[in-house]
Amino acid sequence: MKRGIDSLPLRALVAILPALPIALLMRAALRYLREIDELQRRIETEAIGIASLLVALLYFAGGLLQKAKVIDLDAAAAMIWVFPLLCLVYGIAKMALTKRYL
Repeated sequence: MKRGIDSLPLRALVAILPALPIALLMRAALRYLREIDELQRRIETEAIGIASLLVALLYFAGGLLQKAKVIDLDAAAAMIWVFPLLCLVYGIAKMALTKRYL
């Protein structure tokens, strides 16, 4: 890996390999969402919605700021951090909604 991978298809495969466990995690989350009761499903879907909207707004605002040359971020790094940020905001939203409903 230090010397690099010359084959483009192999490089692409190695690059997206970490996404496989995340895909399995998403599959498990969907299974969980299908099996829970109505109140818990409402909490989960609201938390997912809040997280998605807030992260999308942040990413969009960041893009506008970058386009206006106010900030200068590496686009690849920004894309990599979208999913962890989504998970973090989802966790915070879920805690707040759980307090609200329970």
